[in-house]
Amino acid sequence: MAIPRATASQGRRGRSRPLPSSPDLSQAAQWALRALIEGKGYRAMAAHPLGPDASILELLGMSPLDDEAIKPQLLLRQLLETRDELASQPANHPFVLEDNLATLEHLLGLSPVECDVLALMVYRDLIPGMRDVFNLTEDSQGIHAFAALIAFMLERPEAQLREVFSSQSRLIGSGLMVPPSSYRNGPLELATGLADVLFHHADAATVMQRQYSDHDRPLHHELDDFAHLANVRNTLTGFLQGALEENLPGVNILIHGRPGTGKTQLARALANLLQVTLHEIRSADNRGLPVPATERFSSYRYCQSLLARDTSSLLLFDECDDVLCGSESAGQKAWINNILEENPRPILWLCNDPCWFESAFIRRFDLIIEMPALSLEQRTEMARQAFAGQPVTERWLQKLGEPSDLQAAHLATAARVVRAMNCTDAETAESAAEQVLEGLGSALGLTLSPTCVEGSSSEIPFDPALANADQNLGRVLRALGRSRTGRLCLFGPPGTGKSQFARHLAEELKVPLIERRASDLLSAYVGITERNIAATFQEASKCRGVLLIDEADGMLYSRDHSRHQWEVSQVNELLQQMERYQGILIMTTNRTRLIDQAALRRFDLKIRFDYLTPEQSCQFFQRVIGKPALRLEGEFLRRSLRDMQLTPGDFSTVVRRFRALDEPVNEIGLLQGLRQEFAMRIEHGSKQ
Repeated sequence: MAIPRATASQGRRGRSRPLPSSPDLSQAAQWALRALIEGKGYRAMAAHPLGPDASILELLGMSPLDDEAIKPQLLLRQLLETRDELASQPANHPFVLEDNLATLEHLLGLSPVECDVLALMVYRDLIPGMRDVFNLTEDSQGIHAFAALIAFMLERPEAQLREVFSSQSRLIGSGLMVPPSSYRNGPLELATGLADVLFHHADAATVMQRQYSDHDRPLHHELDDFAHLANVRNTLTGFLQGALEENLPGVNILIHGRPGTGKTQLARALANLLQVTLHEIRSADNRGLPVPATERFSSYRYCQSLLARDTSSLLLFDECDDVLCGSESAGQKAWINNILEENPRPILWLCNDPCWFESAFIRRFDLIIEMPALSLEQRTEMARQAFAGQPVTERWLQKLGEPSDLQAAHLATAARVVRAMNCTDAETAESAAEQVLEGLGSALGLTLSPTCVEGSSSEIPFDPALANADQNLGRVLRALGRSRTGRLCLFGPPGTGKSQFARHLAEELKVPLIERRASDLLSAYVGITERNIAATFQEASKCRGVLLIDEADGMLYSRDHSRHQWEVSQVNELLQQMERYQGILIMTTNRTRLIDQAALRRFDLKIRFDYLTPEQSCQFFQRVIGKPALRLEGEFLRRSLRDMQLTPGDFSTVVRRFRALDEPVNEIGLLQGLRQEFAMRIEHGSKQ
């Protein structure tokens, strides 16, 4: 007697749990028989050198076959007899599956043929015998052959099955069926985990919703906490309120901004204000593993279908870069466009930067909101909220909010560490928070930790009278304070106070300082530098601050010497932004001869900062030491400093050296240090 071939198939990706004992698979058996008989699958079954699959025989309730029964005609006769026996019995699904199919039919509006296809795909995933029936038909990999096979099994017109497998069908549109993860799974397959849920869980619709989305995430901020969005907040809430009341389809809102700017908390605050349930598409499964982008999009489509009639629901898709840019959207542009236009529930899409999105997707967003840079007052208030109840001082909190890169997420991380430490004194708590922020900033390439709170001699306040400029800086400060507009080019040797003047100006005007180096804006990727330039000017315009671009010669080099078109494009973008900018723009450089002549013409003021005069050097020396403590005679000090070309930066460098050596600043050491700095500059040929 031939031994039936044991199958290795255990369903797609295996079963997460065993099937119930003796489930009612009569309907599955009848469908399998149609594929074997009408679909001619019995020929491949009989022709296999190892004999028929044991799993198929088990599904059909057939006994093992002897040698003669393996012949095609005898196998066909046995299958016909089995079909006649099953025909006298009612064809049923297991109770749990039947109940779940009825629920989905009601919630999603599935047709009877779509329910049958869904059930058949569940059997294909979980019943080894059904899986092997599909494998017998080698030409069922294409969508048309696949539809023809299922048409035999369900006794439905083939054209009807092709419609079920089209992109317009509810099964595809709801995300229940998706493109396969492997070509061996045929042209379509069920969403990951769906077969298990439908077969084993009594309330599959609810289980699937919990599996695909979260709707009970904590709310940490009210909408009033987003005062810096005052210009768009009313439009955003008004539009969403109207869309929810009128049940408008195709409502898409994009919120983008740097990580940690509060995009997710803004979405939750909106839902709380509008008194709707926010369903957040999950990015991790129940095991904490990441969900692939295609599966996240399937989850989104299912939730849209399930919640279509729920007028008190709002969807959130965080990190939507996964599906709206790059390879994930390649070849699916028209399909995604259609989904965006017809989604029944409003959705908030969140991302860091939409620059890689298809322009066709961008056009389908009703509102696009960028999370703006936070002001010093807003960052300080966030710091107060984050460290509420912790032993920190108000002065430290104000200093903590100074770095312009600081975001709510950074503060939350630092505060979490401080709370876990149960600090009892301010020094320990503040030091721990600064260490956390310093580590984060170093890893992210940002400045997050505050500067030293205690005043020290290493920080010498800027004094316009002690800067050797070719224009009256006091007059310039007063004029800019009145006009609040101007484009300034500050040039001269390093350390002469160019950047310090910009910082002093921002302090005097009590406005934010947006400080960028050329290296912050330049990118290795074509087009990104231009985007960075535009974003920087936009940020400065919104916060009405002073924009400082340090080392600007790296970006404004003469186009006459450019070898690549992208170099010209970068300069052109910067020149256009300079023309349109209405605030105060300050650019610093050490090498004006490299700057494009068209750029130089666009500066309202070109101010040279030079080495200190001997008299200024003496005044600087006296300020650092303190006039009452000065013991060197005035004439000796003037003679000693007269032959040196010094800058304010030289004094700061020497003072920091004293601080590093934990020594008090003294006249002899300061004078020797200044001589060393001057000698080093001469040695390296940087005298100008």
